[in-house]
Amino acid sequence: PKWPLAQPMRTLAHNGEINTLIGNVNWQRALDVERGRRDPLCSMDKSDSANLDSVFENSVRGGKTPALALAALVPEAYKQQPEYDDHPEITAMLDYYAGLQEPWDGPALLTFCDGKQLGASLDRNGLRPARFLETKDGLVAFMSETGVVKVDDKDVVRKGRLGPGNMITIDLETGVFRTNLDVKKDLASQAPYGEWMKKKATKLTAMSDFTVEASTPVPENIVQQMTAFGWSSEDLEMQVADMSNGGKETLFSMGDDTPLAVLSESPRTLYDYFKQRFAQVTNPPIDPLREGIVMGLEMSIGQ
Repeated sequence: PKWPLAQPMRTLAHNGEINTLIGNVNWQRALDVERGRRDPLCSMDKSDSANLDSVFENSVRGGKTPALALAALVPEAYKQQPEYDDHPEITAMLDYYAGLQEPWDGPALLTFCDGKQLGASLDRNGLRPARFLETKDGLVAFMSETGVVKVDDKDVVRKGRLGPGNMITIDLETGVFRTNLDVKKDLASQAPYGEWMKKKATKLTAMSDFTVEASTPVPENIVQQMTAFGWSSEDLEMQVADMSNGGKETLFSMGDDTPLAVLSESPRTLYDYFKQRFAQVTNPPIDPLREGIVMGLEMSIGQ
C-alpha cells in the first residue's frame, strides 16, 4: 500500500497478477545488458504492475503503438483461433514477436493509454468480465458489467465483450474505434511479417518415425555406473521410460521431500540444483488437450 504502486501506473492498469514475474524481470535484465542500458527497466523492488508498465512504456517510447507493444508483451493464444483462419498475416505477426519477447503471463484485464491511443485487452485466459458499447453520438463505454452506463438501446450502434486475448482501441486523434479483428489486421499490415518468417524462421516438427537401435549391450555394472553419476532407478524407470516410450515428461506432484542438492552431503547431478518457480496458487495441472484454445506447446529455441 504505497502511492508509487497505486493503479493506474504511468501508461497502463490491470487487475491480475503476473505469474511469470521473476522470469520476466531476469529476461529484461539480460536484454538491458545486451543493449547497454545503464538504468535497468525492471527491479524486484517494484511491483509486478510497475515492472510491466516500465517495459510497456519503454516499448511505446521506442516507436511502437500501445496496441502493438501490448500484443507482443501479453500475447494471445492465436494458433487455434477460427477468427484468424482467413488472416495468416496476424498469426505471422504474433509468431514474429513470440521469438523476440518473453510473454508476461497473468495480468488479466489491462487498460492502456499513451495520450494518443486508448484501449483495453484481456490476456489469453480471459478470466475477467469486460464489456463495451458504442452509441450513435460517439460515446464509447467500457465496463465490467452491462448496465453501468445507462443509455437507450435505440442509440446503441454496437456492443460486445472482450474474449480471451481480445483487444479494443480508440484513436484519440481521429476518433476511430476498432474491435479486436480490426485492431489485429491493422497491426499485421504495418510490416511484411509473413515474408520475414518464411526467410528467417525454421520450424522443427516431431520426428515420429525417428528410431534408435541399441548397438551396445547393457553393461553388467550398470547400477554401479548409475550411482557414480548420480542417477537413481527412479530416474530410469520413470523419466527415461516416459520420454523414450511415450515422448512426454513424467507428471509429478508439486510436493518434493528430497533434501536440497546444495545442502546434500552426497554428489548430485547438475539439474538437481535447479528448481522451477511457479505462482503460489492452487493451479491444477495444465491440460494441453482440453485447454488447447488458450495454450500451445511450441517454443522459440533461438538462433
